[in-house]
Amino acid sequence: MRIRKICMPTDFSETAETAFGHALALAERFGASLDVLHVSDLHTVVPYDEIHHEPSFDDVLERLEETSGSEMQRLLQKAESGDVMIREHQRRGISVAPTIIEFATDHDIDLLVLGAHGRRGLRRLLLGSVAEEVVQTAPCSVLTLRAGEATATPQPWRRILVPFDFSSGARHALRAAKELAARDHAMLEVVHVIDTPIYPAVYGLFGEPLPTPDFPRLVTGVEEHLATAVDAVGGPDVTVAVKAVAGTPADGVLSRADDTDPDLIVLATRGLTGVEHLLLGSVAEKIVRRSACPVWTVKGADEADEANA
Repeated sequence: MRIRKICMPTDFSETAETAFGHALALAERFGASLDVLHVSDLHTVVPYDEIHHEPSFDDVLERLEETSGSEMQRLLQKAESGDVMIREHQRRGISVAPTIIEFATDHDIDLLVLGAHGRRGLRRLLLGSVAEEVVQTAPCSVLTLRAGEATATPQPWRRILVPFDFSSGARHALRAAKELAARDHAMLEVVHVIDTPIYPAVYGLFGEPLPTPDFPRLVTGVEEHLATAVDAVGGPDVTVAVKAVAGTPADGVLSRADDTDPDLIVLATRGLTGVEHLLLGSVAEKIVRRSACPVWTVKGADEADEANA
């Protein structure tokens, strides 16, 4: 896994500023350059709205870009003493996410680092709009950080959780996770959730998944397959544990994360169902939305080729 160019889109919110610390630390760790991008969202600019008090659309945009330029300089002053090559960019776009994707594609970005929500706060979470769309459509890996988890002084990863469904995308993510773990001497846990039925509460079972009677034997078999998969993907030699749990996929992963408190979750954006159904549209989306720790989503090799095409 080569991380040569990192891009951090920012809206200058508190979450974005603290995410900047993560992006800068990763750039130092990988020896990568860092592009800091601000997008002026033309869709949300209404030049004749009385809140702007401006009759000219161009005047509104110029004022926005002057303000963002000042904010950009303030942000970049925090990194003046570092060795990372930092470039600042301002773009105009009808919508933020497609503009970020276009920039990442045009500049051959290897990793996007996104704060989970920005200035719009509870009224409209960035994670529910821009970041979610970026994770779905980015041609590269994406690291998302929810509000409250980004810190100004990021710590090395010590424990990484890897959801695994035996798909080619999951294998690609596992290989990437092993390489990330090797850099920080972190421990990996590879978890597979055995999807068990959840019965309606009216059945008197309170919606809890019910493992089958032969579940212990099933767990043993799955964990043997997990261990084989870990060896098969190759990559650096790191400490790896495997675990099979019962439940529904997203809830099972999040529950395991609650139990083990990982520093990072690494997962693929496409699972067993392939083109017909994106994993991100169900399992990964829920994990990105609800995880208490940063989530690194990885494009599979075939998926990255499709995105570039």
